[in-house]
Amino acid sequence: MCIELKLNDDGQATEVFIAGYVTTPNNYKDFIIKKYSASNGDSLGQKTYGLKFGDDIATDILLDGNYAYVLGYSYFGPHRMNDITLLTFWQSDLSLNEVLFDNRPGSDDKPTGFVIAERSSVPVQKSKISLTSVSDNTSAGGGTKFLTMFIEPSFVNHFIIRWQKEYTNCKSCRNDYATSVSQDFTGDIYVAGYVDRSFIRNHGCDFATIKYKAAEGAYGWTEGVKFYNYSDTSTRGVNDKASSIKINDNKTVYVAGVSEASPSGFSYVQYSQTAGDPLFELDRVYTPGFILNDRTLGDGMNKWSTLHLANDGTPLIVMMGWNETNAYWSAIRYDANGNVLYTINDDPGDFNQPAVNKNEQALTLNNYPNPFNPSTAISYTLIENSFVNLKVYNSLGREVASLVNEKQNPGNHTVNFNAGNLSSGVYYYTMTVNGIVRETKTMMLLK
Repeated sequence: MCIELKLNDDGQATEVFIAGYVTTPNNYKDFIIKKYSASNGDSLGQKTYGLKFGDDIATDILLDGNYAYVLGYSYFGPHRMNDITLLTFWQSDLSLNEVLFDNRPGSDDKPTGFVIAERSSVPVQKSKISLTSVSDNTSAGGGTKFLTMFIEPSFVNHFIIRWQKEYTNCKSCRNDYATSVSQDFTGDIYVAGYVDRSFIRNHGCDFATIKYKAAEGAYGWTEGVKFYNYSDTSTRGVNDKASSIKINDNKTVYVAGVSEASPSGFSYVQYSQTAGDPLFELDRVYTPGFILNDRTLGDGMNKWSTLHLANDGTPLIVMMGWNETNAYWSAIRYDANGNVLYTINDDPGDFNQPAVNKNEQALTLNNYPNPFNPSTAISYTLIENSFVNLKVYNSLGREVASLVNEKQNPGNHTVNFNAGNLSSGVYYYTMTVNGIVRETKTMMLLK
């Protein structure tokens, strides 16, 4: 199931679109798209689409102009197997506008992400789209490949595939997976994933990042593919698996994912492109509280991470971990130089927070009421003269309020946060004392 919000000119959500699949009476799966009112949750309609050959499953949805683009895959039988499917619906009534299939016989293709590479300036004109996919040829004796496509509207406003490119580290590799796609402000396409490099210094899987020129699909970097391995000094190859990529307005490239060598945590790498080709700037590793600094627990979890960019183009990384009994998440925000601005955990254990002097009284930070509408009082206690910075962030890591930024005396302090001009949702408030992030907590605005 995937979700996308339709926003007005003020950035407020007006409608919620959801895409996924439903099971039919014949036990097949069909695409489904649904629309809800963002203000009260009322259903505004739904449509389904299926080919009746086999399963049709939606994996992602994007909104642009008058259209809702739904990406997924459809099964066409044992010879053709799964093909990438791009459905275009009218947002107004969810009626189907167009269906595009990528017919690749013998290749089992399942998309892992797509982006609008270039938005149309006219609402009724379709935009240019790029997508990435895992292309599996193992049944024919091959391996898995990165598959990247660039799709654009023709002069009659029907989608056509302008170019498609494949990449594999070796023909029989079973661990070459494209996981994420992004674009820069010029429209060039970036794909991240991981490839098997066990034959090189026992590396195991490494991050792999590719830049394609939007016009023709040629490599955008001289070296073609940029690899990254986080500090693997073990005798066995450990795995670094990129799962998300973003490019800011300075063309700085951020790639994040799981890094077993951390141990059992997450890492991100940052490249600049001031000279054209990517230049390594820095990397950072983070082991979230839910892993409890225990490699055994971390190894027993499924893990994933997603990158978001704050307003200033710096990374916010959301990390997830789950097993058969529990699911966890954590987030960390960095500045442009890789310094930690704050961390957020849904679990009280966080071994990456700065240590507090054992002789100091624990900092108390709370808000009441919580949930609140539209105001809440944030209170805290200082044990000595301190320079205090207290900020509020939304769920994307964007700063929405700076409440305190001054030197304060020891004692109890209270500051009011009024969210009358903000939307309902989860917000985070972070306290920095004398330049050290001490605590981050969650509050809920319900209007």
